[in-house]
Amino acid sequence: MSIYEKHKMGDPRLPFIFHQFYCKNGSASTGNWHENIELICVTEGTATILSGDKTFSLPAGQIAVINANCIHEIRSTGKLHYYCLIVNRDFCLANYFDTNTILFSPIIEDKELFDLVGQFAKEYATEESPYRTPTLRALLLRIMTLLCRNYSTIEESPAEEPRLLSSVKD
Repeated sequence: MSIYEKHKMGDPRLPFIFHQFYCKNGSASTGNWHENIELICVTEGTATILSGDKTFSLPAGQIAVINANCIHEIRSTGKLHYYCLIVNRDFCLANYFDTNTILFSPIIEDKELFDLVGQFAKEYATEESPYRTPTLRALLLRIMTLLCRNYSTIEESPAEEPRLLSSVKD
C-alpha cells in the first residue's frame, strides 16, 4: 500500500528531515511518496530500493535519490544501516533548484557526496554547537549543488507517469 507522506519540518531553520535507521533482521518501509526529494545513504549492508516502477540494489557506500513525487519503498533481507535525508522543496526553490523539474540519477556512487552526507550526520548529532544550524544549511546546500551539477537532468515537461502509479497515488 502506498501513502502520501506530508512532511512537517520540526525547526523552520532546518529545511530537512534526517533519520538514521538500523535494521538487524531485514525490514521494509511502507511504500510512500512526497513532494520532497529523499536521499538514502547506505553505510552498512545492502538495501533494495523500489522507486517508481524500478528496483535497485544499494550496497554500502552508495546513495539512492528518490525523486519528487515518486512512489518508493526500502527493503532489506539482513543487517542494514542507512541515513535518510529528506530535503524540503521550499529550501530547494529558494536556492534555484526546482526539484519538480529536475530528474536525479537514482543510484550514485560518489565518495565526495557520500562523505558530505556523513559530515551532515555527524554535525546533526552535535546539538551543543552554536554553529550547528548554519553548518547544516551550508552542508545541505553543498549536497544539493553537487547532486544538481553532476547527477541531474532538467525535464522540459514532466514525463507522464505510468497509469498504475497514477491510480495508486489517487
